[in-house]
Amino acid sequence: MNIFKTLAIVLKSENWRETSKILTLFSQRFGKIKVIAKGARDPKSRLAGNLELFSQISIVFYKKESTDLHLLSQVDLIQPLPKIQDDLKRFSYASAVTELLNKLTESEEVHPGLFNLTWETLENINEAPQNKLDNYLWAYVLKLASNLGYRPKLSACISCNKKEALSGEYLFFSSEQGGIICKNCVQEGSFYLKLSRKSWEAMKSLLISQNSYLESLTLNKKQISEISDTILSLLEYHAHLPKSLKSLEFWEKLAEK
Repeated sequence: MNIFKTLAIVLKSENWRETSKILTLFSQRFGKIKVIAKGARDPKSRLAGNLELFSQISIVFYKKESTDLHLLSQVDLIQPLPKIQDDLKRFSYASAVTELLNKLTESEEVHPGLFNLTWETLENINEAPQNKLDNYLWAYVLKLASNLGYRPKLSACISCNKKEALSGEYLFFSSEQGGIICKNCVQEGSFYLKLSRKSWEAMKSLLISQNSYLESLTLNKKQISEISDTILSLLEYHAHLPKSLKSLEFWEKLAEK
């Protein structure tokens, strides 16, 4: 066994045996890893209290070559996100971030830039006004998809490559082809998502946006619905991701009551 040190974000925590936990972490050096935190549920354990969901931690772990389940040796809490823990909506949106990252990445597959992108998004969900949480979430999902090779083509028709062909109040998105389709290239019998021009413009901005823009962007419910349906449909087709996120379904059901 080799011993390593890395920064990590806590994605998932499961109880294991009587006093321990199995943690899914997204680490800066190794990508997604699983570790056993022995005795972590014991209040007297030096690991207890430092393994809260979404927190950034510094870990020392023994990396086993024969399995993808490693042994956590030491953990230091670098930065917790207390507002997420105390706010159900923030918690649901942060859970959507970690749910997607967990489902879309393979164990111990390094993705440069994803650690910082994920941590920055979680920090924003912790601090941003509640009416801006969708901006940060769907900007993250678009950038995550791009990082993993599923970047949608939005600047021109994916079939004829003409920018000027993207006219009219509504456009069409092909999940199969991975981009916007102009009216001239729409084929009978194929499935397309209908996207308003404002939603299309917002998606283009979300894909390259900085925090200052996301703070000022205003999206209505229809735009959020169209954007989320488009992104999740793309990931469903190419990454075999379920088109619904359990984390957001939970929040939406509560919000309806």
